Amino acid sequence: MTKVPVSALKPALTYEQQINRLVQVHNLSIINPDSARKILEKVNYYRLSAYGIGLKKKGDPERYQDGVTLNRIFRLYCFDSQFRNNIIHTVEQIEIQLRSQIADQLAIQYGPDGYMDVNNFDDKKNSRGNSVHECLIEHFQDEVRRNKTLPFVKHHIETYGGRFPIWAAVELMTFGNISSFYSIMKPCDGISSRLEAGSSYSIKDKMSLDRFHAIQAFNQYVSAYDPADTKIKLKIVHTFRVASLADTIAHSLALSPGDCDFAWASGLLHDIGRFEQLRRYHTFNDALSVNHGALSADILFHEGKISAFGIPAVWYPMLETVIRLHNVYQLPDSLTPEMHRFAAILRDADKVDIFRVNCETPLEEIYDCPLQEFKTSSISDAVLADCLACRTVEASHRATAADALAAHIALVFGLEYPESIRQAVSQGYLRQMLDFKSENPETHKRLQQVRGAVESFVSRHQT
Repeated sequence: MTKVPVSALKPALTYEQQINRLVQVHNLSIINPDSARKILEKVNYYRLSAYGIGLKKKGDPERYQDGVTLNRIFRLYCFDSQFRNNIIHTVEQIEIQLRSQIADQLAIQYGPDGYMDVNNFDDKKNSRGNSVHECLIEHFQDEVRRNKTLPFVKHHIETYGGRFPIWAAVELMTFGNISSFYSIMKPCDGISSRLEAGSSYSIKDKMSLDRFHAIQAFNQYVSAYDPADTKIKLKIVHTFRVASLADTIAHSLALSPGDCDFAWASGLLHDIGRFEQLRRYHTFNDALSVNHGALSADILFHEGKISAFGIPAVWYPMLETVIRLHNVYQLPDSLTPEMHRFAAILRDADKVDIFRVNCETPLEEIYDCPLQEFKTSSISDAVLADCLACRTVEASHRATAADALAAHIALVFGLEYPESIRQAVSQGYLRQMLDFKSENPETHKRLQQVRGAVESFVSRHQT
């Protein structure tokens, strides 16, 4: 038998050698070798090369088209990475919700272990002629044996003789198993119809929102901006956090599925103008550039970008208002109760995540101000007065870097819903902001006064 010749492995190359080879052998444009090295330190070229396949010359798979840069390939990689993370997060939410709803409905209809009885299901057969229900139970029991050391599994084995209520059993089932259970539910018992109908009715529930499509549209929109830019990345992460928080707050208010979709969509779109604000003015400071809430609304509804997101047109008027008002000091009294509720949900979600941004992002990058100014500047009398009165700080009162920090802490006073306050406290970022190490003794003293006001506010309003 003839042996196939085996090629020798390619030799290892230093970063400098890799850069030279990319330029000389692969025709890749590298403008800044230091920047290229930083990219290769983050992601090895073997992984990056997959994103450049479509940028190679026709008939010459070793060389890139003229003008293709390593930064361009890296941006494609960053976009793909962010997109996959977003999809995983969305799919996880859908999976958790489906597990919960199926478990609740089966438990109410047939009891905690009624899922074990084939008589409670359509006894369908799979392609091999075996009972689908029997295969599902066998797979579940295999998972029990495989995970017997997990605390909750061990507890049910020792306490209940290996019997698991459906709400515990679903945690050991794959998403495919959950879907199969759904497929064999009896149409006549009404479970599937209740799962599809939801628990309450809203005009928005007649309008479907494809969150996956909306996320795709958002990723397509931001792909025009540099995801390697710290400020761009900051806003992409902030966007998805606010959308998730808005959804959480809406659920805490027992809103309908359609209303929760609306709240989520407002979070996804509320800062769409931030990317263009940064491109045009190189800052997120509205006072030095433009009102970002108004810019977001204009881009979406005046320039027509909203059409790409699959948002039901009937939502447009309210959604535009909610986005346009998300960064105003105080909501106008003229809003309808429904419009006020959605505006407040978005504003709460935005404020809660701003606490995280202040802790996870260097202050100098957020405020375009040296860190030393935060450490040495003072909190002005007007800002302190706002904080001690448990009200958000008026923009005209802010005069120093320390004022900006105190003003963002004071956002907690504007939170409207108990779940928003609970999220703000449980994250720990609010406490971290209050622990800021100022080198100014007077500022340190005033931060302690602000801490007292915050703790008093939280104790009065959190349920």
